[in-house]
Amino acid sequence: MKFFIATIVVIALAQETFAQEAINLDVISQKFEELKTKLVDLLNNQDLGQHTHAILEERKNQIEPMINKAQEQIKNMKEQIEPLSTNLRAQVQPMLQMFQEQMEATLKLLSDRANVLTN
Repeated sequence: MKFFIATIVVIALAQETFAQEAINLDVISQKFEELKTKLVDLLNNQDLGQHTHAILEERKNQIEPMINKAQEQIKNMKEQIEPLSTNLRAQVQPMLQMFQEQMEATLKLLSDRANVLTN
């Protein structure tokens, strides 16, 4: 008899658990359907494009000052580098000219010797 009563209690608890799970499943399904409906409404809403455009404009307005600041810094760097570049060119140019003259003289000498050997 005790076994029978215990079995009935277990079955009753199991049914209550299944009933609770069924209710939870219904609640979850209902919430899912609500979210689905909201998403479809959002996607079908014409304001979505306007909202997106507004967000992009806001981000553009936030980024523009940073871009302007970066451009100003680049301009300042260019102004600092140009005199250095000009000075470096002035120092290197005579060396390049002398190297070119030496190479031309070496090539002329080799060419002359080659002509002597072939004649």
